Formats: sequence, structure tokens, C-alpha cells
Amino acid sequence: MNKICVIGNLTRDPETGATQDGVQWTRFSIAVRKRYVKSGQPDTDFMRVTAWRQLAESCAKYLQKGRKVCVFGAAESHSWMSNDGSPRGQIEITAEDVEFLSPKPQADAPTAPGTGYVEVNDDEEVPF
Repeated sequence: MNKICVIGNLTRDPETGATQDGVQWTRFSIAVRKRYVKSGQPDTDFMRVTAWRQLAESCAKYLQKGRKVCVFGAAESHSWMSNDGSPRGQIEITAEDVEFLSPKPQADAPTAPGTGYVEVNDDEEVPF
């Protein structure tokens, strides 16, 4: 059985498209921090995620760079040699479900520039 569950932040806005048969897809990449620290810095894995059909529509509508998501799906690893001869690899996930973990920005709430996150003062009560 091939199942994976990861939590990470989108590294850029999602891209969308459709197959020749009209099946919609949405693709995005997430950064997933590892628990251990490497050379004084937390290590991070970057994973590509592809969602299909109605899930793709929801992801395209509500996700943007910086938003936190939990992705459930099947993982596949790909490896290749780069132009300079060094080995490269990528984990790709076909999403079965995507949970949107960042709070939905409110129309009148200030957002941090370029993130879509609602800024919350530490003294305020968080509404979720």
C-alpha cells in the first residue's frame, strides 16, 4: 500500500490545466520541514503535488504561495542525473485529499505582504 501524509507550505502559486479529454488538474509544490537539524539549519524536502478533477478545482481556487496544507495521497520518487552529472531526485504525490490548514483570509483583515496569511496580534484571541 502506498499512502503518504505530509504537511507543508506552498512554494509558489498553483498551476492549472486540463488533459485533452477535459479532466482538470492542479499542480503545486510544497516545502516540508524535517524534524532534525542539518548544519544548524532545519532540513527541508520539496515535493510536487498533483490534484485531479474537483479536488483540482478547489486547490486552484483556494491555494496560493505560502499557504499551509496537509496532503494525503500516493507518492512516487523520480531520480535523474543533472547536466553537471550530479544525481537529483523528486518526490511526486498524487493527491487523494488536501486539507487547507491556513486560516481563510478575511476581506477586511490585514495580510502579511505576499503570503495571504492574516496577521494576528499575539494578544488577540485566535478565532479557530
